[in-house]
Formats: sequence, C-alpha cells, structure tokens
Amino acid sequence: MGVPSAAMLLAAAAGLGWFAASRLRQLKPGPDAEELLRELLTAGALCTLVLTAGMLLLLRRLSRTLGRIEAGASRFAEGRLTHRIVAPEPAELASLVSSLNRMAALLDEQMAGAVTQRGELEAVLQSIDSGVLALDSEGRAISINRAAEVMLAIEGLAVRGRRYQEFVDHPGLLGFLNDVTESDAAPSSREITLAATDGAGEDGRAVESRRPLSVRATAGWLRGPDGARVGTMLFLQDVSQLKRLETMRSDFAANVSHELRTPITNIKGYIETLLDAGMSDPELSEKFLRVVQRNAERLGAIVDDMLALTTLERPELQGSLVTGPTPVLAVVDAARAECEADARAKQIMVDMSIPPGLRFDVNPRLAEQAVFNLLENAVKYSPPRTSVRVKARRVTTDAGGPGVEIAVEDDGPGMAAEHLPRIFERFYRVDKGRSRDQGGTGLGLAIVKHIATAHGGSVAVESAPGRGATFRLVFRGVGSERGEADLAES
Repeated sequence: MGVPSAAMLLAAAAGLGWFAASRLRQLKPGPDAEELLRELLTAGALCTLVLTAGMLLLLRRLSRTLGRIEAGASRFAEGRLTHRIVAPEPAELASLVSSLNRMAALLDEQMAGAVTQRGELEAVLQSIDSGVLALDSEGRAISINRAAEVMLAIEGLAVRGRRYQEFVDHPGLLGFLNDVTESDAAPSSREITLAATDGAGEDGRAVESRRPLSVRATAGWLRGPDGARVGTMLFLQDVSQLKRLETMRSDFAANVSHELRTPITNIKGYIETLLDAGMSDPELSEKFLRVVQRNAERLGAIVDDMLALTTLERPELQGSLVTGPTPVLAVVDAARAECEADARAKQIMVDMSIPPGLRFDVNPRLAEQAVFNLLENAVKYSPPRTSVRVKARRVTTDAGGPGVEIAVEDDGPGMAAEHLPRIFERFYRVDKGRSRDQGGTGLGLAIVKHIATAHGGSVAVESAPGRGATFRLVFRGVGSERGEADLAES
C-alpha cells in the first residue's frame, strides 16, 4: 500500500472523528443515550484502528526509504562515489538524497583530481636526476625515487614504511641522517662518499651495480598545514663528475705550468748566460742561441697544440664539422710525407697497405692531423733501422654503420697495461724524461682522440712492453664497395 492509500485512511479517520463529535453535540439524556454512546465507542475504536494502520503504513514506507538512503551512504563511505541514490517521493527526503548525491559527485571529482595530481608529482619525483628520500617524523620511508634507489642500492617498495636505519648501510649517510632527525637545528648539507655496489642488494635482491659515488647530501624538513615539522626530506646530488672535472682541471693547470716552465726556464737561463758572458765567443753564442731557438719552438708547439685542443673540445664542433668522401690513401700519404725527414734520419721505413679506392667521411685536414700525430709518435719512439706499418681496412663502427680503420704499428719499447687507459689524456707520459728529450708536447694523442670523437669515431691502443704498439683510428666509411667505385669513377 502506497502513500496515497495511507492518506485516504487518515482522511477516513478524520471523518469518523467529525461524525463522533457531531453526535456528541446531539447527545441528550434519555432512552437513546445508551445506544448513542455505544455508537460513539464503536466509531472511536474504528478511528483508532484507521489511524494506527495509517501510521504503520507511513512508518513502513519511511523505513524502506531510509534503508535505501543508508545503503547509498554506505557505498559512498566505501569509496563507490559514482553510485547515485534514487530520489524518493517525499519532498523532504528527496532534498536530502539530492544533497548526498551532489556531495558524492563533488568528492568523486576531488578524488580524481587528487589521484591525477599524485601521479603528476610521482612522475616529477621519478624524473629528477638527484636522489630524493622522504621520511616521516619516526624516520620511516614515505617515498623514494629511482635515482635514490640506485645510489643507495635498495628497492623502493621494499623500504617504504621501514626506518632508515634498516636500509641505509653507508656510515657517512647514516650519521648525517641521525644528526638531522635527532636535532632541532636548521637542516644542513654534507659531502659523502657512497661505496660501490656489486649488484647484490639487501636480502640477496638484485640491484643496479655502480662505482663509488661522491654525493652532496642535503636535508630539508617536511611541514604540515600548521607549519609543524612532520618529517625529513633528503636530497642526494651526484657530484662525482664535478669532482673528476675539478681534479682534471687542477691536473691540467699543474701540467701546463710544468710543461711551460721547462722551456721558459731554459730560455731565461741561456739568455742570462749570454748577457753575462757576452758575445765574444761566436761558436758558444751560436750554440746557446740554438738552444734558445729549440726551446722557443717547443714552447710554440705546446701553445699550438693547446689551441688545437681548445677548438676540438667545443661542443658545437661535432654538429658543424664539414666532412666529405675522402680517399684514405691521399690522407695517409700526406701525413707520411710530413714525417719523411724524421723517418729518413733514423732509417725507418714507413710501409703503407691501403686498399685502392677506399674512402671515408672526414674533414681531410683534421684526419691528416690525426694520422700524422700517430705516425710522428711511431717514428719518434721506434729504434733506428726498423719499420712503421700503416694499414687500412673496412670495419663496422660502434653505431653499426660502415667504417674505416687506420692502424699504425711500430717496433718501439711498448707500454705496460697500466698506462693504456690514460695514454690519451693531456700531458700524460709513459716516460716523462724521454718524451721531453724527443720534443714531445704531451698533447699529440689527446688531439687524436678529440679528432676521432669530433667525427663520431674512436681510437684505441694495443701494446705490451718490448712488443711495440698498435694504434687503431676509426672513422665513418662511405657506403659500400660499389658506392666507392662509383665515386672513384666520378
């Protein structure tokens, strides 16, 4: 029975009540009073029954409606905010249901926005190169990005909710975090060295292996809406490359000073001797002047090589370097011609084995400079009456394209294995005294490396004591053999 039926019952009860009231007004003492009283009692009982039935019907309908509203509200509490409660007929309850549905829609919109914002913040956090670790007021990990996982050799999901003392095993970093979390002083920063990892993490889990790192650890405080401190934020910036660059800069400055000081000191000493002794002995004066000239030329060579290196180290050079198909034989022959006088003086034969028609994509002047530096070194350090071999062949570059390798082999004293990784560094010398005696600047091989890099190529060395050395210089090749033959014909 619906609401209209209950209303009809209430109307009927009201009618019975009106009837009883009218009859009471007509009641007079007499023989019919008793009969009239019975009628009134009957009408009252009927009125009570009708009112009770109507109230029961109304309460039953209201209970079902409130049950549906309660079920809808429970769904909202469970997070099912897309659910909607069907509006009931009573206007008061319909207004309540409409308000609940609007509240659910607003919460759903806000939750979706919060999820999107959280995803964006997580994406930003993971894309940061520096390591980021967030801790709550108890020192438990709240969030960690990929960079911090690699630096600390841990797995993010495994450490969330755990205290930092359980997963940070670097003494320097652990001490820094202890100082920060246990102190009310302003956050600070500290340089820390993190030990190398071998790929085995906590509990035997596989993690990314890496070399030792120098990091700058900086701590900040996490604050709540009321400004109270609720946690700690740790930032780890890898400064290993900066420290290496600082070391290289210091070494370079020291090496340049040392290399320049030697010829300058010689020039100054011999000039002072000439000034003190006078020019009375022409033979001795000429000897001293030739020493001055030789040291001046060496000084000029060092300056020229440093300028060449400065040009080759410019980042924009590789993108703007003008290259083109160039015959390998022409480049090697031009470099050989420049070394011919020195080779003839030591009776060293320079043998060339270059396939006809072989070409590579290079800047001819720079390629010739690189080959000349290698040939000059080979002739300089080879014993008299030996040979230097220059060979060229087609290879595949590291990028997978066609390439040309030029190999320069000599019969010199060779080098121990510990020198090979550093042989292309500026001013690095295997035998410092011998190199200076032979007029080397210490920059020739560094120039070769930079020329190869500017062309997108590479250079490597193979050597052992007493077995000479072989330098392999790789440049980009020009197509296939058929393409090279077509170029040669044109």
